[in-house]
Amino acid sequence: MADVERDVLNVNWLPAFADRERREIHSEQSIELPGPLDMAIIGIAGLASVTLVMLGLWKFVELVA
Repeated sequence: MADVERDVLNVNWLPAFADRERREIHSEQSIELPGPLDMAIIGIAGLASVTLVMLGLWKFVELVA
């Protein structure tokens, strides 16, 4: 129990929490936003996906009808 009391009274660990919060705030500010090329690639991939789904549905309808 004496070790716990000594650790609580020794407040050297408090700056570590403050540093961690500062690092988290800094890391949130350094998040890179996607650029136009990234958005174009995502859009093209989305269109290709929709096209494949529509082709599959069309072939399914041809098969059934």
